[in-house]
Amino acid sequence: MEKNSLAYYLEYCAVKAVAFLIGHLPITWSLRVSLVFGGLVHFFHKGKRIGYANLKAAFGDEMGPRERKRVIWKMYLHLAQTVAEVLYVPKMDMSYVLRYIAPDFWRLGEAIRRGRGVILLTAHLGSWELANVYSSIRGYPMTILVKNQKNPYLDKYLNSIREFHGSKTAGKTLRLREIVEALHNNDFLGYVGDQSGGPNGLLVDFFGRKTSVATGHFALAAKTGASVLPCFDIRLKGPHHELEIGERMNLIRTGNKENDLVANAKNFIRMLEERIRRRPEQWLWAHKRWKTTPVRHIVVLKDGKAGHESQSLALMRLFRELNGEISPAYEFRETEIDVRFRSGLKKKLFPYFAFLFYPFAQGRLSYLRWFFDAPSAKAIEKAYADIVISAGSSLVPLNLLMARESMAKKIVVMKPGFPFSLFKYDTAVIPEHDKPTAVRHALFTSVALNQVVKEKLDTEAVRIRNLIKGEVKPSISFFIGGDSKRFRLEKKTVHRAVDELVDAARAVNGDVLITTSRRTSSDIETSLKDRLRSESRCKLLVLANEKNIENVTYGMMGLSDWLVVTEDSISMISEAVSSGKKVVILHEEMNGLSRKHRAFQQDIAEKGLARIARPWQLRETIMKLRSVPSKTDTLDADRARIKQRLREIL
Repeated sequence: MEKNSLAYYLEYCAVKAVAFLIGHLPITWSLRVSLVFGGLVHFFHKGKRIGYANLKAAFGDEMGPRERKRVIWKMYLHLAQTVAEVLYVPKMDMSYVLRYIAPDFWRLGEAIRRGRGVILLTAHLGSWELANVYSSIRGYPMTILVKNQKNPYLDKYLNSIREFHGSKTAGKTLRLREIVEALHNNDFLGYVGDQSGGPNGLLVDFFGRKTSVATGHFALAAKTGASVLPCFDIRLKGPHHELEIGERMNLIRTGNKENDLVANAKNFIRMLEERIRRRPEQWLWAHKRWKTTPVRHIVVLKDGKAGHESQSLALMRLFRELNGEISPAYEFRETEIDVRFRSGLKKKLFPYFAFLFYPFAQGRLSYLRWFFDAPSAKAIEKAYADIVISAGSSLVPLNLLMARESMAKKIVVMKPGFPFSLFKYDTAVIPEHDKPTAVRHALFTSVALNQVVKEKLDTEAVRIRNLIKGEVKPSISFFIGGDSKRFRLEKKTVHRAVDELVDAARAVNGDVLITTSRRTSSDIETSLKDRLRSESRCKLLVLANEKNIENVTYGMMGLSDWLVVTEDSISMISEAVSSGKKVVILHEEMNGLSRKHRAFQQDIAEKGLARIARPWQLRETIMKLRSVPSKTDTLDADRARIKQRLREIL
């Protein structure tokens, strides 16, 4: 006997043993015993985390974390009782039905007298198998469409229980002709109508999200004229049930087949949602019901650093581009959260806490209020996510906790620090110079992600051109960074670079556009103002610490033919390279630049994406680049690989 076959057989034997026990106990005792099994399954079963996430997506703020956990706990107890009742089916008879099940039978009889067959449409609500039991015992056995179980022994046993009182079960092998013939003979067809229709199903709103539903039963009704009766079971207490057999659905028939199917499915799903809202603990939440939904909630975490934010939003832009490429039905609901820690100390302590807290995070995000300010904490607790995006190592722990809360996909940009580099991510977009060995599902890129696209550069170029007096000739843009923890930008380096760029501008009969950054020292900014006050070739000088201009860097890139960038900012260099313009990195020895930065520069230089030049080499380098075409094929390949990975995640 094969390993799987042996496991299946042992599982079958265990179920038979439980069925033997239940069959020799009164139903009330059986249900009490089942509660113990339900509690044990809840403790070990990972489906409770899926159920919690589904409840958060469905009810949002209507239900808090404690209430969601309570509902899932009760759901497991209820499911255990439902299983016990299924195993008790051979003991059920008319006296059992009259004592414990209260149905609206007259609607069922009315549909039978009408002829043309009856489709009893139920859902995984309450003890849904009781509709078959009730109908069969009252003398109306049905054909039940069932999904085959993986365990062949268990599949055969469960079907024998369903057929005990005269009904028949049919799996996917039942042919359409046989179903149509049964309905023409005024037979019953039992169908569970809340299952996913998969990729080929039609989309309807279910708890605020479009979801795929199967509509074959409505197509059958349209073809045969069969009555469709919605049927919902609700457990009242213990073995007592209310079996609601609704009025025959007035099916919509306009002649547009697909629209009719969607409209009829909407009506049923609306009825189902109303009943689930009344007794949420009696519906089957612990499965990925919205797996095929085209609606994706994407949360973008922001740490206040412009470079990190740019990378996260760039990834979000790639998602939007995929929107139309995959399907027009896709809908991305975006939430941006500004993450602010209460203090520097709490920011340092948070990774240690998050590492230990991760297994217990779901339903306990309120514990994070100690670390984050009130607006951040509130947004973190409230947000539901299918995908969480973050950039920078400081946000990786929070990304993990929020993904744990909602069972979401995790996407990080830049290398996660240890020990978070050992966690599994759905993808990690990491520049090649930062290439680690431990991160799984990593995508390595030539430059850091950024928001530079031609359309944005063209738009901002028009705006900046309007700010510059006179005609803008072929231009050289100079992007000046500043000091960091180890790096120091010298004033003499900037002055020499400016002189070289002005000379290069004269040589090409062009202009120079210059902007500093927030990190540029006031000493450098003041000296630039004095030095360029009367320089006719400098058409634009933006001092970021005095008066910045929104999106000035994008406008300058759009206007310029050459881009010169100081070497301190990987983000700025990446944006310059992504513009498709000719890029020169201003390099100076002995300035404390990290090994990572130098590796990055060398890598993109070897790929032909930029040139590296010392201050006194700038004019010569720019002149040489006049006849060199820009190279973008490497960046295009990076972008295509990222989009393909995002497509797989969706």
